[in-house]
Amino acid sequence: IKEQIVRIHLKTKAMEVMTDASFRAIDPMIKGDELYYVSYEGIGYTLRKKPLKAIANYYSVEPEIAFYNALDPGVGSILKNVPNKEYTSTKFKKSNELIQVHSWIPQVLPPNFGLTLLLQNKIGTFQSELTYVYNSNEGASQFSARVNYAQIYPKFFIGASHTLNRDANSLQTPFDLLPSEFYGRQWAETVFSSGLTLPFYLTRGKWNRFLSFEGSANYLIAYYNEIVPSLSNLEFPYENTRLSFYNIKNRARRQIFSRWGQSIVLDQSYSLDPNVDATQFYALSTFFFPGLFQTHSFSISPSYKFEPIENQYNYLDAFSPTHGYIKYAARNSYRILLKYTMPLWYPDIGIRGVAFF
Repeated sequence: IKEQIVRIHLKTKAMEVMTDASFRAIDPMIKGDELYYVSYEGIGYTLRKKPLKAIANYYSVEPEIAFYNALDPGVGSILKNVPNKEYTSTKFKKSNELIQVHSWIPQVLPPNFGLTLLLQNKIGTFQSELTYVYNSNEGASQFSARVNYAQIYPKFFIGASHTLNRDANSLQTPFDLLPSEFYGRQWAETVFSSGLTLPFYLTRGKWNRFLSFEGSANYLIAYYNEIVPSLSNLEFPYENTRLSFYNIKNRARRQIFSRWGQSIVLDQSYSLDPNVDATQFYALSTFFFPGLFQTHSFSISPSYKFEPIENQYNYLDAFSPTHGYIKYAARNSYRILLKYTMPLWYPDIGIRGVAFF
């Protein structure tokens, strides 16, 4: 059954179809000499427009709805039967229902694995995130919280994170001077941050597109003194800039990954303290292509990381090493992953309201 937008001649009660949507046409609006409407076309909702003069040749159809006659003039006005009650109006408080958990998102971007809880206030101007991430490169656990203020554009955010079990690099100052004392020990660190996010939602038709620019000022405290009393805690401010982009074609339920798509992340961190050397840049990318069959997908993931070995501080390692190799220290790191994915089994099981497989 197709749902179309129609117009009705009030005198003759003739009905005329104005759209020819494949499945469903809703929410009509006329602006100038054009008709705008939302069309559902099997791949999602899309905004369409059609010149009104192009509708003149559309065929008429017999009405399938009942047209109600006007009320009997003898009935009189019905307004006297409507209760006359005044309602007070008050300004809505944005702090009402400030914390509402509405969904969760798994974090699966090797070497980081974790879970994020999404929260927001009732009108969506405050959006919060609570995240746990396990970094398999270092065996570190990070707990973080972030609040986004979405009523202005770009979005403003503040956040904090605490990381346990950071792994020491024996080539990194001051650990290179304390190999026997520091060997096998791990430290904790805390980061406070604030910044701006400039998101662009570019999804259209079959393609999901998103582009985001983010910049933040951060203050880091590494608690070296807790594990080696002879060392002082390292504290310094740094800036972080990040660009994220993806362009992914919609996938069927039986496809693990899309058959066409691109994903790119550029990230840079730089110390603002001239006495602390801490620089890192990495580029992560994945390009998806069709496999041999409809449910198969082939991907290429070239990546690059720059982080001087002589840094006084090494940031949490988000650069996944090549499969079969352990983490290593290098000024320039390059990696290319080739992956072919295909489903082996289509289960039909689930946990009601939580997950479906």
